[in-house]
Amino acid sequence: WLKLGPKRGPVAAVVRVMDETLLGWIFLIGMMIWRMFLRCHCSQKLLHMCGPVAWMFQWYNLTFAGLVLLLVRTFWDIVKYDYVGFRFLSQDKIHDQIGKICDAKGLSDADCDKFREDLVIPPWLHTFSLVAPVCGLLGFFILSMRLSYFVQTNATAKRKVQQGEQAFPPNEDGTPEDKISTDGMPWKLADRMDWVVIILGTPLIFIVMAMRSLIRIWTVMTGTAFREGTAWEDMERLEIATYQMDLELAVGFQFYACLMFGLLCTSFLQHSRIVSTGRDRKYTQRYMRIVAYTAVQGVYAFVFIGVLRTIFDITVTYISEVPKYHDQAQVIQVKILDKVGTIFSFVTLLCMLNMFLISRVPDIANGLNGANPKFTSVRLLLLIAQIQPQVLQAITVGSTLYMTVRENVAKFHMEEEFSRWTFTKKQALLAHAAALNVECLIVGCLTWLLWRPDSKRDKALMMDLKADDGVAQAREVEDGYEPLLDASICS
Repeated sequence: WLKLGPKRGPVAAVVRVMDETLLGWIFLIGMMIWRMFLRCHCSQKLLHMCGPVAWMFQWYNLTFAGLVLLLVRTFWDIVKYDYVGFRFLSQDKIHDQIGKICDAKGLSDADCDKFREDLVIPPWLHTFSLVAPVCGLLGFFILSMRLSYFVQTNATAKRKVQQGEQAFPPNEDGTPEDKISTDGMPWKLADRMDWVVIILGTPLIFIVMAMRSLIRIWTVMTGTAFREGTAWEDMERLEIATYQMDLELAVGFQFYACLMFGLLCTSFLQHSRIVSTGRDRKYTQRYMRIVAYTAVQGVYAFVFIGVLRTIFDITVTYISEVPKYHDQAQVIQVKILDKVGTIFSFVTLLCMLNMFLISRVPDIANGLNGANPKFTSVRLLLLIAQIQPQVLQAITVGSTLYMTVRENVAKFHMEEEFSRWTFTKKQALLAHAAALNVECLIVGCLTWLLWRPDSKRDKALMMDLKADDGVAQAREVEDGYEPLLDASICS
């Protein structure tokens, strides 16, 4: 618990600061493994034998509890150190703190003024960054309330079916009802419900990690990262590296959520309500499986490339903290990662296009009762997380992308106008962390509005996928569907 603090006390050390992100990765990976273990019927059966406490040990509750603890601790640190201790980042306090660094480095007045310019926080960004944590806290609450609805809907539907009651209203067209997932384990999420909770819950992790990143960049720009006896450059580099690692954790989980989106879409396509599987069910089901996975290859490719990029980013960041390899890591950062970021932005746009088009497929659109609008918030967060850093790089003085943009701006003789909208590197980092908190509030509000209670959608999410084949066959016999392969031959 103590290691999760912002390390502003005298006992702070380099290794311990990086431990925070390492613990975060261990926690999230542990929850993923625990989720996979609980997907096994026997493990859930054993857990539900514990009675009322079974819900406490579900992966989603444990993950939520961990995020709440970290969020409360982080917000408390902000209130204690930045709102109260530093009087809402008072300019006088910051001036005195930076003065101590100048004295320790033996800087002249002129050099100290230049040093202050590198750490200056513009008035609008000062106010924006102070409001951001409150927005993040509000967004966390709004999104948590909506996610709790899905968990309660899952448990209520399973209990009703187990008691012989009807969980949802009957189909309006009179077609055979989908079998609702029921296994006597109300706290085990149905497959589709499980995927939706992960997809929609991603902003919770972004809020927590963006708030922690905000603390990191504040410690640099206010000078509170300074420690007597430690070189300022070492502490500055360490805090920025931890900032990057915190956000990398959130981005890494976003790739996991995109994988869940791909599985959700694949599920609807495999269990199509529009295309008949025909007489040779085994062959045509295999055909539909191939079509389903092929349709979301853009999403799966994005996840694969994204995971590789995350591993590479983490490796370079850790190497940069080893003095022996610091210079080599900086070269890699400038020559490779900056260019890869631009290319990956294009891959992100292709993934978003794939998500948009696949959501228009009737099986998915009808099953979720309007899939495209519902996943607007998901695509928005994807765009923000991957594209926003590149946009900020384009207006960050000294970056490779900035040089390219400035050359093109000069062709139109707009250098003066362009210079008014530029950042220093640290200002760009502060703007990104603060904006993520505000943007996650917007994403949370969109999720609340677009995923309101809907019995038709909830019924589709609660469908028992393993028992679906018999229901699908009954529907085809009743409606007289033309088999898929026969229809293709006739056409």
